Amino acid sequence: MSSRRALSIVFVSLVITLSPSCRPDADAEKGVFYGLSLTGEFVRTESPAGMMPIALQPWTRQVRVADLYSRGDRLFLTVNRHGLAELAINGDSIAIQRRYDERYFGLRTATRIFPYGDDLFCHVYFDSAFAGDNRETAPAERVGLLRYSPSDPGLGFRPVVFNFPARDEPWEAVSARPLDAARLALEWKKTSADNVEFAYSMFDQASGTETEETRAWYYDAAEPDLFAEKERDPVLRTLVTSIAGELARETAGSVVLCESIDAAAGREARFLFPAAEETGNGETSYEKVTLRASSAGWLALLPDCRFIIASSPDAASWFRGLLPALPAGFRYTGLAEMGSWLCFSWEEVDFYLVGRSGIFLRRR
Repeated sequence: MSSRRALSIVFVSLVITLSPSCRPDADAEKGVFYGLSLTGEFVRTESPAGMMPIALQPWTRQVRVADLYSRGDRLFLTVNRHGLAELAINGDSIAIQRRYDERYFGLRTATRIFPYGDDLFCHVYFDSAFAGDNRETAPAERVGLLRYSPSDPGLGFRPVVFNFPARDEPWEAVSARPLDAARLALEWKKTSADNVEFAYSMFDQASGTETEETRAWYYDAAEPDLFAEKERDPVLRTLVTSIAGELARETAGSVVLCESIDAAAGREARFLFPAAEETGNGETSYEKVTLRASSAGWLALLPDCRFIIASSPDAASWFRGLLPALPAGFRYTGLAEMGSWLCFSWEEVDFYLVGRSGIFLRRR
């Protein structure tokens, strides 16, 4: 690795010891909040409201926790505008290592983490729509995926080179979704002063080959209906049916958006479950539920600070927990397990604008 490259990568370790009085348990008031500073540091806070206010920005530009991926007792967070943060828990100690690289992440939007064998892929792109003052300083090289090896962090982030669409034109891979453990569906966007174009491709991570695809293929393949998947998994089937039924009774005029994520297999799916046709003003509203495969079965994050750990088709055996209430304008956005711990991401949201962001840790 060149000296220039080494200077652009920041590896910082922080070890935090949790006192017994702050050890999370089933009580919703116990747990540990961490806020994310603009410099990418994780700072312990009593509540998200206790953080210094951060100016709202489009989510593509704001420093925020964009995605979570767990591997055993380790958890990887995509930190937008910075890189990856790696959490490792050993007893009551939490080690947070920041794997930051301003060269690749500084001007780009980071979204998802995809597993590939022992390595990880990070999806990034330059968002010209919200480039702001950086519009004229777009990165010279086109980067859509960055490969990272947790077993050898010294290798840093290695960009994957795409030949489709034309490399000499300003195409950006604005979306990347896993089809299985080896293949990704990519949506490309090219923006000019008076026109926006889209293109679609399939990338095979094993062979490195690319195939041009159609828009219909992309939306059919990249956003499959969850019904087929849940019919194959009795735990998932019961969980989805139970959640949709609860929200249908509790929230009038909404549609439940269930997003299923099986990170270990590199697979996700989603579907809309109609709790009601529309709201009183003729518009459809949505209640998002995130489902994530876990070592015990499935985790579910509901929109009202509730979460569920489902390990069998018997709903009576599920663990149902309640997270601390967040201030107005804040919401929990994702969840993942890390050994005997659970991690929930949160952020301050106003439509497409995001302010403060961070994580909440508690024991299972």
